[in-house]
Amino acid sequence: KASGIYEEYLAYRDRYQEWRKGGALGAQGELTAEALEQQSVVDRGDPYRFEYWYPTASIFRMRFTLAYWISVMFLLGSIFFCLGSANKLLEAYGGRLVQVWPNLLGGVAYTVGCYLSYVQLINMPTRKAESLRLLCADWNKVSERVDVPSTIGTVAFLAGAILFQIACVADFADVPTNADLWIGVPNFVGSLLFTVGGVCEILLNRGLAAKRAARTGGDSNAGDDIAWLASWFTLVGSVCFVASAGSALYAPHWHHTLLIVPMGYFMGALLFGITAILLLLLWEANDFGLTLLNQLNHAIRAESVTAQARQYQGPKSRRSAGEQTKDSPKMSVRDVTFIAIYCWFIATALVACVVKDQWYKQGFYRSGLLLWTGLGMQVFVVIVAALPVFNRSP
Repeated sequence: KASGIYEEYLAYRDRYQEWRKGGALGAQGELTAEALEQQSVVDRGDPYRFEYWYPTASIFRMRFTLAYWISVMFLLGSIFFCLGSANKLLEAYGGRLVQVWPNLLGGVAYTVGCYLSYVQLINMPTRKAESLRLLCADWNKVSERVDVPSTIGTVAFLAGAILFQIACVADFADVPTNADLWIGVPNFVGSLLFTVGGVCEILLNRGLAAKRAARTGGDSNAGDDIAWLASWFTLVGSVCFVASAGSALYAPHWHHTLLIVPMGYFMGALLFGITAILLLLLWEANDFGLTLLNQLNHAIRAESVTAQARQYQGPKSRRSAGEQTKDSPKMSVRDVTFIAIYCWFIATALVACVVKDQWYKQGFYRSGLLLWTGLGMQVFVVIVAALPVFNRSP
């Protein structure tokens, strides 16, 4: 998939150009040169606006890469958080270290994933990859292309992830004083911000689905269904985080808190992991907008749409049956399954390094050679598992 990204972009663009010229199925009405001149790039008569969202192959590649790593980072982070919470629930060997290390790594993965989502957002107006913005945005231009829930949701997720990271670092450092200030409050506020992001996803996907249903006469689309489902998993997972963080902050001495806190984080991370897998399915289908930038997804799709403004019907499909078979993702469910397995091996191998270090310190290893050979084996597993994940990205 990654190796042919430029060819895939050119194939989409060629079919799009053919459709705009009336060469695709079902063109009706007169498309004169004068009419074409009057069409602006944001013409409502073109329900897909492929060239508007993907003006160059480099932008197509950028959105492809960002969407992939957003999904992978959320999957990795979810696995780490699940491992940390499970270790606390089961009182696993290794004590705090096997709890705080996975949480720390999970916080890093979530922060990276949310930051990449932010980069995707602020570069919606970008026409060339060479002009990529990494931090500061032209919010006037962004607001012209992006709905308010998309902006609020993306920023809320990023702020929440940063607060989670602060809490994870403080917990890892085992701050002796003001634990509520450095751990409890950031976790709780971060969970609330994640909930805000989940609500924005629900509102955004419901709103776009309603608009699309009105435009197409109620036709359904698998991408819309997956995005809608992923939004709900995100929201419910965020509520689980809120329940856990709230219990730890406001009822630390309640006898059920010791069970509710790790269980809530485990369930929340598990639901976010399911969301990440659904995001990978969206990415496999070239829906690079995932759940917060759904307009990127609709720019790729092509179903029967009547353009009332210009009195002609868009293409039933921009692909012939042969092209659809050739260009569509091969074995996407299988591919996503393997990516999830690779991410699992990466996370567990890194946690195993912490366990082996504890074994050595507790005297289970009689020499440092056993420690370093054991660590070397785990690092080898990480590298072997990471190579297929990195090879998916151009």
